[in-house]
Amino acid sequence: MAYNEASKNATMKYQRENLEQIRFWAPKGYKDKIKAHAAGRGMSMAEYLKKLIDEDMNHEP
Repeated sequence: MAYNEASKNATMKYQRENLEQIRFWAPKGYKDKIKAHAAGRGMSMAEYLKKLIDEDMNHEP
């Protein structure tokens, strides 16, 4: 299926209504290390970071 203006608008609407962006600063080169590490586990960087955060937040001390 081709990506057209209607698809773009639908994606943007979904993101506005359901998602929020989280940003942080890291030393140069750190992003590439995270991406490569995540790719080695078959995940995107976002998937990997969300998994780590979820695991940490759900971990009993």
